[in-house]
Amino acid sequence: MKYVIGLLILGFVGYTIYPLVLGGRHMESFCESIQVGDSEVDVLARALDSGYTKLEVAEHGQLLLIDSRAMGRYICDVSISNGEVAGSRYVFND
Repeated sequence: MKYVIGLLILGFVGYTIYPLVLGGRHMESFCESIQVGDSEVDVLARALDSGYTKLEVAEHGQLLLIDSRAMGRYICDVSISNGEVAGSRYVFND
């Protein structure tokens, strides 16, 4: 029984720490894969498939893709113009 509890605790700790340790690399890689001229809809679909959360600031032409599993620590700031990507940058929010 104590082995089962130990495995559950180990699994929970791993599940909690994994995004904090590797999330930055994944978000940075995702952000670098976004090309100028990509469709906003395509980028958003890829982001949602990757498990990221969106925060859109339409009045500034900005789309923030956030890794909420890591408590918003890793962000991809995407500039949008006329429904297409004008630029993107990775932000480490610490």
